[in-house]
Amino acid sequence: MGQLYYITTLEWNEFLRDVLPEWSIYAPVRQGKNLSFEHISNNNITSIELDTYRATQPLKSFLFFFHEQISNITKFPNVRGSAVLGLKACDLNSLQLYDKMFLEGEFTEPFYKRRRQDLLLIGSDCQGPVESCFCTVLGNKPYPEEQFDINLSSINTGFIVE
Repeated sequence: MGQLYYITTLEWNEFLRDVLPEWSIYAPVRQGKNLSFEHISNNNITSIELDTYRATQPLKSFLFFFHEQISNITKFPNVRGSAVLGLKACDLNSLQLYDKMFLEGEFTEPFYKRRRQDLLLIGSDCQGPVESCFCTVLGNKPYPEEQFDINLSSINTGFIVE
């Protein structure tokens, strides 16, 4: 376990506002009954929901694109400065499999490697699992234990930051 810090909800939102000009931030926002990763702006920053179940899109949607030019590239696409907030343990645990498939062995997948290195992963505890949740069935915890850069644990007036 890394070092733990405390930040109020107000300070966290101020921090996000400060980094918005430099980072593309995606976080879970409620869409009816579901949570969906949305691009965060000053207009929807207070709609972020971190302490509930996982969003409908998997983490892999930020690592694997539907269309990708694979030839005649002079440099990698510029994907620096992207962050995904509110990732749950089940999504973060999937990275072990992806990393093994695309980063280990004789050949590595360069686009995945670059995206994986450049994507800031911010986890959060799952405090409201739903019927379809399966983390405890697989022997996992409802909170991230690894594969994140920062983890937020919601408490009354803010977050414990790991």
